Formats: sequence, structure tokens, C-alpha cells
Amino acid sequence: MVATCMGQVEKTAVNLMKIAETILEMLQGPCRGNQRYFIVETQLVRLVNSYMQRRDEDLGAFLVGDKTRDQTKITMFQIIHALMEGQGQANKQDLDEFDRVFEIVFKSINMPVFRGIVNEPGNGEFAADVRMSGVLLLETLVDHRPELRDEVYNGITPLSEEVRSVIDEKACAVEVIWDHEGRDGFEKAGSLQRYFFPLPEVYRKHMSDMTKQRLIDSVDRSSQEMKLINFVKLTNDTYEELKHLKYLGEIRVPLINRSMTWMFNPDAEWVYSAGCFFSSFVANVLLIITLDHRDHSGSGGDGDGDDDEHITTTLWLRDINLGQHGHGAPLDKIFTKGFTFYAYHTSNILSCVLVFYMFLLYSIIHVPVSFKLVRRERAKREAGGEQTKKINGQKDHKSHEDSELDSISVWFWNKLELQKRWNLTIDFVQASMFRDLTTYYLLYFFMAVFSVFYPVLKPLQLLDIFVQLPTAATLILKSVYGPRQQLLAALIVLVISTYIFAMIIYLAYADQQITYVEQDFEWSDSDCYTLRSCLWMAFNYGTRAGGGVGDLMVHSNFAVDGRSVVDFFYFMFVTVILLNIVFGIIIDTFSERREEFNQKAVDKNGKCFICGIDKVEFDKEQIGIFERHIKNDHSMWSYFKLMIHIWEAEPNDDDGFEQYVRRELAKSKINWIPTNTYLGKRDDDLEAADDTIEKIKANLKADLDHFSDELSAEMGVFSEKLNLQNEDAQARLIMIEQYLADLRGGPMGDDGQPEEIRRSETLPSDVRLQPGSPGATDQAEPVSPTRERQSPDVKDERE
Repeated sequence: MVATCMGQVEKTAVNLMKIAETILEMLQGPCRGNQRYFIVETQLVRLVNSYMQRRDEDLGAFLVGDKTRDQTKITMFQIIHALMEGQGQANKQDLDEFDRVFEIVFKSINMPVFRGIVNEPGNGEFAADVRMSGVLLLETLVDHRPELRDEVYNGITPLSEEVRSVIDEKACAVEVIWDHEGRDGFEKAGSLQRYFFPLPEVYRKHMSDMTKQRLIDSVDRSSQEMKLINFVKLTNDTYEELKHLKYLGEIRVPLINRSMTWMFNPDAEWVYSAGCFFSSFVANVLLIITLDHRDHSGSGGDGDGDDDEHITTTLWLRDINLGQHGHGAPLDKIFTKGFTFYAYHTSNILSCVLVFYMFLLYSIIHVPVSFKLVRRERAKREAGGEQTKKINGQKDHKSHEDSELDSISVWFWNKLELQKRWNLTIDFVQASMFRDLTTYYLLYFFMAVFSVFYPVLKPLQLLDIFVQLPTAATLILKSVYGPRQQLLAALIVLVISTYIFAMIIYLAYADQQITYVEQDFEWSDSDCYTLRSCLWMAFNYGTRAGGGVGDLMVHSNFAVDGRSVVDFFYFMFVTVILLNIVFGIIIDTFSERREEFNQKAVDKNGKCFICGIDKVEFDKEQIGIFERHIKNDHSMWSYFKLMIHIWEAEPNDDDGFEQYVRRELAKSKINWIPTNTYLGKRDDDLEAADDTIEKIKANLKADLDHFSDELSAEMGVFSEKLNLQNEDAQARLIMIEQYLADLRGGPMGDDGQPEEIRRSETLPSDVRLQPGSPGATDQAEPVSPTRERQSPDVKDERE
């Protein structure tokens, strides 16, 4: 069918494209049987080469159309890629089989023709996609066989510089674990591979550094698994923001004919945010330099006239004229008359404008995205609740009257759509006030406006430093806000204890308070005139005084009385114990936050974000390999791009791997992300395993040889000992026989045995005469005089 369609392209171009797409669907998945069949049993690769070799004019450009021609070329590239899709790298058998498949495919490809199409894809609508498909195929070939890089990229028609820049800028690669879920033909699932894909356009245009930094800081790093799960969730949330920016990029602003993303650019967000703080900082510096209650007009305060007109500030700093009143040298050489006035108000106006711009930026960019995320979370909760009700089969046991009331309220509620409107209102308030800095910049804007008239608000604007430096907010503010329950309990005990002592002081020692009048101590009962004033005195002054309330009371003598006991216990329990408990809670929390921050810094700088392997493990192999690993092999942004690429693509256009990852992402699983491994480590592990096996074999052979040598040596020694023992036994036997002959005193034969015994050996064993047997002789052996004179020791030895 393919050959027939290619014979008459002008008439069957669309059919050819459909057939090619059908073949592609048969290969993707992947299906090992179909791959093997098309490679070995058909001429598919040759037909693809034949189609690619045809020039555009031969394909009938006017009849076929640029769109159909380009889409067919893209499909042809994808077919070659699908023939090698999912080829095993899990074990040696899969590797050997893939090597055979790769050899067949690579030798069948007309590489100069493929390079020519990649260099000059044409001018059609999908020419860029044709080039990218060819680039991804070439990258896949080179990845499988790095030694073929020169043959793939160069040759008679090498890749152009434009194509090489496309490879560097738009071709992305990640290491993934592909679980084929027990498909036919796959003996072992979960092989580690490298996957190539194009850079998503929405990422290239709308991903900002601020968004990246916010994502990095927001990742939960409590464990490697939790980190990756949270990374996938945050990627999904960020993708919603990128889609919203893409939508804003299509909206044109009247008059200036610019897009909304040009006016509210997330890349410049940190610039405007820093500008807000810097303008407030300048205004506060000018206030520090110029504000002065002294009269510098030269008229002096002689009592004549009203001196208030010469005072530069009032309580709320409403009446200021920074240009009319001077300041000390040498600053008067820098700030001339009128300069501080214009500089101060300019910084105020700039602060108001920048803060209002930040409020608009968050309202236009972040609030819609947060609202959509809140609505999605509500939908998930509602869907989970409905599913739980269906599973549990919950029944309503309410009475008939309650059921009627509920049905009426539900009907009225749904009729007016109050539930839906209420949910929308709650979700919008949550999205705009609690998820982003929109409410913060709104309050900041009002503060900046009112600070023009009330400069007492100016120092408060410097608290924006916690927004500019999130680390400071994490370490300092959360040290107080985090243990709020413990602090609240400690403060309640502190108030109650202070109230107890205040009651005692009010009832017994209210007349012993002191006051400062004209630098002399005087008796006064004003601080404890009422119980509430006495409580405030004990809580306010007592906790701040170094010695407690005793420092505010008169000491008439040094006798031990009730007053001294009250002062002592107030000092010990309130000032020393309770206050230090409060300070200890804050300090301990600060230490914990600092330790968490240090651990995050170690995880961020000393571990691979994806696989979780320590930098030290890489440095053991080679210094500098860790930086190359996190940049090329396991870059977190490469995996971010892969997820964006899958969500941006149509599900019907997915290949086998993209379909697998899309399914895993829908389940919030991370099985496709390699943890504690990478391709280089996999190769090293295989080589190390082979080396280990060879070492074990060599060690076993050496041990066997050594054992054999030791056994032979031991056998030789044993044989020598056995021979010596035999010789010794023979010698002892001869000595015994000689001894027996001496005992009988008979003649000895030629063989050294007694003649009588020698003659008896010629007889049968059952009638053979043994020395000393009853039948050997009938006469008693005569006693030798020599034996009669033998010592008892000799007799015992003979016995």
C-alpha cells in the first residue's frame, strides 16, 4: 500500500499520510512484535528513504500542499523513531537485541538525505516542526551510539550552524524510567533511558526567573519522595500560570498596541518590588537627616511671639517643610535649599506608583491563577466526598420533618444559586487575600499614600524587607508565629502570675510606690490607686525592671518582712522564670528554623534534585562531575519542561512514553523519575558487576589452586610419616621376634626366626604351632641359670 501510494503521490498524498500515521500507531506503545516485523519482514525503512529522497516538485507541491507534505515528513521521522522506541536497557539480553535492531535501522537510513531535510525543511507552515522531528531523531541515534556522532552530524552535507543552534536551544533530554506495564515482549519493565523532546513554546516565552526562584523556594524537601511529589504539583500550578500568561499575551492594549504581558512582565517583577523598598528607604533617610525640633530660623525663643511656627515637626509629623530648615554640616553642602523637599516628595510619589503597579500585576497575573487553583482544589474535594459517599453507602436517618425542611432549604438554596455564588465568593477571597501578596500590596499602597501626610507611617514601609528577603521572614517572623500556642500558654501564665502579685501589692503595699518629681523620690500611691492601674504597673514596669516591682517601691530597711518576700518571689518567678521561658521558646524555634534552613541549603547545593545522590559520591569519581550532572543529565528544569510538553501536546499525538508519563501524572505518581540512579551510574554498576564477577572467579581459582597445593604437600608429608611408621613397625616386629627366640632359646633359621616357628608356618593355620602353645612341645623348657639371676625389672619388661 505504501509503495502504491508513493507511485502516485499527486492522487494519494492524503492516503499516504493516513497510512503512515496508521503504521506509526501500530509501532508506538511500544509493540515489540510489530517493531520486529516491520524491521525484518518489510521494506518500511527503504520506503521511508525513498519518500524522503523525493524533491518537493516531484511530490506535486501544488496538488499535495505544503501542510500534507510536511506532516507526512514528520510522520516518517516519527516512524523511524518508533522502530527503536522502548528498546530495552534493563538487562544484557535486551541490550544485545537492541544492538541488532539499531544496526539494521541505522544502516537502512540514508543519512545525507535526512541531514538535507533537517538543514532545509522548506518554507511551509510546519517546516519548523519538520526540522525539530529530524533533530530529535538524530539526537536519539547519537545517544544510542555516541561513536557515530561524526557520521550522523557531519559527512558530505554536515548540519548547518542554524540546526546546531536549534539542537542547543530547543532540543531537550531527560533520563527516565519507562515501565512498560508488562506489555507483550518485555521481560523486564522499568528500563532507564534518555528521552528527547522539543522545548515547549509556552516555557520559552513566559517562564521567568522570579517564577523559577519561587518554585525552588516552595518545594518541600523533607524527603526525596516528598520533594519530587511536591515538585510535580508545583509544576502543575506553574503551568496554569504559564497558560494564563499565554492568554494575556494574545490581548492587545489599545493606543500602544502592546500585549498585556509587555505591560505586566513577570521578569521585571523583582525590579519593581525592589524599587518600592528603595524609594521608601530614600524617604526615610531624608527624614532622618532633616527632621529637627530645634528652631533654626534665628529668631530664637525670647518669649515674644509664637515659637510654634519655627518648629519643624508635630506629634504626627503633619506639618513639615523639609526645604526651609537646615541641618548640620557637612550635609548642608549636599542638600541645598529645596532639594530635600523635592527629593522627599519624589520618593513618595515613586513609591505610590510602584506599589500600585505591583498591586495591578498581582491582580492581573496571580489572582486569576490562584482562583483557578482554588476552584480545582474544591472540585477535587467535592469529587472525593461524593466518591466516599458512594463507597460507604451513607444513609440518611433523619426524621420525616427534618427531611422536608432540608429538601425545602436545598431547593431554595439551589433555586437562587446561592451555594454556587457563595462558593465563588469564598474562593475569590481566598485566592486574592491569602494565597498571594495582592492584599499586602493593596495595604502597602494605602500606607504609601497616607505616609505623605503622616510620615510616622514611613518607617513601617521598611518592613517590606521581609518580602524582599524571604529568608529573614522564615527565620525571624516564623520563630515568633510558629510556636504561637506555646507562647500563648506562657503569656497566659505570665498574666495570671502578675495579677496575683498585683493583688497582693494593691492590698498590702499600695502606699510604697515611688515617683520621680523634680529629681527627688517622693511617696505616691498613684500607680496603685486602683487595682487595674496596679496590675498595669506590675505587668508593664515590673517585667521591664531588672529587679522586678521591687525597683519601683521604697525600701525603708533591710529586715526580712512580707514586702521583701513578695519582691523576691516576683523577681524569681515572673522576671527570671516566666520571661526566660518565653524567650527560650522563641530562641529554640529560631534554632530549629535555622537548622531547617541549613538542611534545605545542603539539599539544594549538595544533592541532585532528581536522583537525590550526594555531591560527595560524584566527587569520588571526578571533581566537577556533579555540576555537569545537574546541568545536563538531571536538570530539574528539563523535567519541568517535559511535563509542560506533555500537558501542552494533544493526547492523541502521544507516543508510548508520553502516554505512560501522562497516565502517571494523572495519578500523581513519580515512578518515571529516576531516584538514586542515573545512566552513568547504571553503566558503572554493570561494569562494576562484571569486574566483581571476574574477581570472584579469579579469587576462587586462586583459592582452589592454593588448596590443591596445600593438599598435595600435606599428602606428601603424610606419606613420608606413614613410611617411617611402617619401617619403625617392621623394626619393632623384628625386635619382638628376636626377643621371642631368646625366650625359647631355640636355634634361629636363616630368616631370623626360630626354627620351630618357621616349621610351624608351613602347616595350615588351624594346626599351625604357635610359640608357647600347649601342643608346641610336651617338655618344659629348661630354666637358664642366666634368667634366674635376672632382676625383677627385666622380668617385668619381658612380661
